Amino acid sequence: AAGQRGASPTRPSPAMPPKAVALAHELLTKARDDGGADAAWAEIFERLRACPAALKRPEPRKLSLLHQAAYWGREHAVKTLLHEFKADPGELTADGEAQTAADVAEAQGHVVLAAYLREPATATAAAGGMLKLRSAEDEALAHALLDRARDHGAEDVAWKEILA
Repeated sequence: AAGQRGASPTRPSPAMPPKAVALAHELLTKARDDGGADAAWAEIFERLRACPAALKRPEPRKLSLLHQAAYWGREHAVKTLLHEFKADPGELTADGEAQTAADVAEAQGHVVLAAYLREPATATAAAGGMLKLRSAEDEALAHALLDRARDHGAEDVAWKEILA
């Protein structure tokens, strides 16, 4: 279901300053190699705040910072990239598979994060609109249902309760 919203890959502007291109490569390497650690994302965001132009994915990179955060399942990083830096949730990978960050998250088993990335409110918020926040009760229910599916998914009665 890659590219289901008809998005096109974001290409770097020819006017992207060389320092921003170099920083973008450094940040993408950090995200690729250390993206499972909160400290890596803290460093990435600190450096990105100093040079927001480095958010753009330079060629020949295949994934954006948002794709990397989705790959690692880093919800806080995804939300920061979307809401603070206005990353595009519809940007497609340049690896021949044309996947959104949601597709990448889902492929890695981060289904809740993938669903979040596919919410229309997420795209609106990334574009500067209002964010539709989920309640704590909704999040608790989602975790309870996911736990039930994980622990008792082989039982038909469990699925009847989950889907009820």
